[in-house]
Amino acid sequence: MFKLVLTMKRRSGLTLEQFMNYYHEHHLPNVFAILPPSTNGATLHRRNYILRDDPFNDLIGDGRINANPPFDVITEIEFDNRADAEESMRTFFDERYIDKIKEDEAHFIEPGSVNFYVVDVHENRLR
Repeated sequence: MFKLVLTMKRRSGLTLEQFMNYYHEHHLPNVFAILPPSTNGATLHRRNYILRDDPFNDLIGDGRINANPPFDVITEIEFDNRADAEESMRTFFDERYIDKIKEDEAHFIEPGSVNFYVVDVHENRLR
């Protein structure tokens, strides 16, 4: 498995619910419509939204909680392997597609707030 993690901030003026809705209902279908089907090698696209006002945040009382990070979502994109990820990213950032994708991002993402990270995943199943 090869995994990318992205962080992004919602556009000013949007509620978290509006941001979530646009991402799921509009942006993902738009990106899949823009990109050639053969280049989407992703096997998982998970969105983890930051719940700033969740009461659970109060239970983490020793300063380890950051309920106000500089982003609103942590997105995980998994691929079966690095080659699939490389092909997908080459296509995603190809000049034929990236401007259309950025145009759609402008509807819900704060400009300049998208960051990509390549991660090495280590897991322990606890149950």
